[in-house]
Amino acid sequence: MPLNARVLKAAPARLGRALKIARALPEVDCQPVGTGHWSFTIRKKTFAYYQHDHHGDGMIALVVKSTRLEQHRLMAADGLSYFSPAYLGAKGWAGLRVDLPRLDWGEVERLLRDGYRLAAPKKLAALLET
Repeated sequence: MPLNARVLKAAPARLGRALKIARALPEVDCQPVGTGHWSFTIRKKTFAYYQHDHHGDGMIALVVKSTRLEQHRLMAADGLSYFSPAYLGAKGWAGLRVDLPRLDWGEVERLLRDGYRLAAPKKLAALLET
């Protein structure tokens, strides 16, 4: 499914905002890992990916380290926005479509912070207020 022009026009701004949120977390490194894809890491441990049309899926998404329970809860609450991502979904990671017209940036921040907490060393994770 090809991405429409409106989605493509908004993609750079949405990527920039997701990068800004992630880079505000302690010791986070964000790097491009292919055409339109980015990895978000803490001390070489990946806690999120920004994916642009991953394997031709027609979506722009944020894929975040999560638990199976949280992944299922998110998909049950909003099956249009959340999905089980290819490859990582079986490990509990959750996908959030960032190409939909409405995007809750508070939710994006919460997901990134939660993913960070799961990947970061305990002392760094403790720096984040709950």
